[in-house]
Amino acid sequence: DGGYFRSNDQGTNWSSLTNNPGVDTLQVAPGGALFGIVVEPGDPPNPNLACDVLYTSTDHGESWRILARDHHIGKIAANMSGALAFGSSSADEMTPGVGSIHYSFNDGVAWNDTAIGSTTVVAVSPSGGIIAATVALKATMPISGQLHRTLDSGRTWTIIRDSVVTRTLATAPDDDDDLDKGMIYAQWRRLERDSRDTLPEVHSGSYRQGDRAR
Repeated sequence: DGGYFRSNDQGTNWSSLTNNPGVDTLQVAPGGALFGIVVEPGDPPNPNLACDVLYTSTDHGESWRILARDHHIGKIAANMSGALAFGSSSADEMTPGVGSIHYSFNDGVAWNDTAIGSTTVVAVSPSGGIIAATVALKATMPISGQLHRTLDSGRTWTIIRDSVVTRTLATAPDDDDDLDKGMIYAQWRRLERDSRDTLPEVHSGSYRQGDRAR
């Protein structure tokens, strides 16, 4: 039999999560909240525009509720203090900037969102700062991208990097014994247009930022 199962004794015994809505992926936040995505097929006349539906459970999988629905929902980022974040974006590539960053600071009990653009990847620092990458598309080609940051629980957002399409974000543990304390790691592609405003040249690389994400 297939499905999702839960063990309360480090894998010796297992019980089925019978109320599971049929999620295709499953994540567990440090505070215990579960997150899973169900991919719904698109409706006519656009059957190929599938939709991601994000479910969450705060009672170990006994019950689930829908948290978000969009054409693309990214992976949950979390820290050990109860901060969670994920990004969403539209599948409409001709209307760039449609999307949001969704975040919670109490293990997913309450959520807020900010429409900063089509959000691709996010990272949450140990102290609760959130870094989010957005991208603007045109005919499936990236034409611009930015890195955004909040240090005040989402009340204000600041662009800290422009003209980059970021693929990966990660923050180092906030440990006094860790030499990388406060470091942010990113892998991005820098976009540069020439004087004829043709398709941008792409410069790839991996970077480390020592300025704290807080």
